Amino acid sequence: MCEKVTTPNNKNEDECCQNCGGSKFESGDSHYHCSECGVQHQPLGYDNEYKFPSEGESSRIANHVSALGSQIKPEKGSKIAKKLIQLQKRESSRRLTYSEEICEQIEKAGEPSKVVIDAKIMLDKANEVRGISYNRDKLKGEPKNKVERSEYRKRVYAAAALVINAGLGSENRANQLVVEWKIDRNDLAEAIKTIEKNLRRNIPVNHSLHRRSPNDDYDDIRRELLALQISTIRDHLRTHLGPKSSRELTERAVSLMMKHGEPMEYGQEAMNCGRYRNDNPDKAAMRAVVHAMIELGFETTDARELYALFPVVGMKSFFNRIAIVFRDYPTHVW
Repeated sequence: MCEKVTTPNNKNEDECCQNCGGSKFESGDSHYHCSECGVQHQPLGYDNEYKFPSEGESSRIANHVSALGSQIKPEKGSKIAKKLIQLQKRESSRRLTYSEEICEQIEKAGEPSKVVIDAKIMLDKANEVRGISYNRDKLKGEPKNKVERSEYRKRVYAAAALVINAGLGSENRANQLVVEWKIDRNDLAEAIKTIEKNLRRNIPVNHSLHRRSPNDDYDDIRRELLALQISTIRDHLRTHLGPKSSRELTERAVSLMMKHGEPMEYGQEAMNCGRYRNDNPDKAAMRAVVHAMIELGFETTDARELYALFPVVGMKSFFNRIAIVFRDYPTHVW
């Protein structure tokens, strides 16, 4: 999993592992990991190896100057250099594809390169017959300003791609970006539907980009997504409550889900009915963690803080009445 051992860099030299207090970290696929206990420390930056001069001030997708990255520097008083610069810009500049413009929004939001690349692969497939770039349906949450309206549309498709990839097991900040970008939930739902419709049209049904394959076992898929969601929630809880409390809460949440029919262990048979079975994995994991908070004596402020750190789509009303949820549990379970 890890490539090399690194000593703390300038960015984290004064920081230590929150779990064991270690000060040495290893760089993995997407995060620095503590060399002592293996706990994730902080995400790696967007690594595109060598940066060409034209990429020095912007990201790789946002490089409109040249596919090769070369530049001609102007010379004072030289007309030939000026003409060469104009010629070079005209011949080497390129226009981004619509998929790249959408992924540019993900990249600017600070998502790691793997998340950006996965989203671009999906969007390229979905847009093979211009099913996305030619879609001009009016969006409910779009601003009146033309420039902002165009950016909002790209962000809707970017968020939709991240949500779909999260359903396939990708670790990304889809939920946070939906809130940060103020994406209307109806626009998000329609964008997800549009992308999936175009994927079904353009690629075979058993392709890895589909959420479901005929050979997939539903319980295995749900187990993986629940485990991913619990892991993500644990990371957010650690920043607010510390490693010990976050571990206790997520262990109790997993225990509650197993008790109510969720297949959290391999070989465990899922129940057809249960407290969390009607929820999607995102909501099921979050509800279980909140119920674990109640059982372990945490406050409503802790639940609200968790939702502020990790807003799950469709749970706004649940957290608006969080005081009632705490008061009525376990007599009435929300």
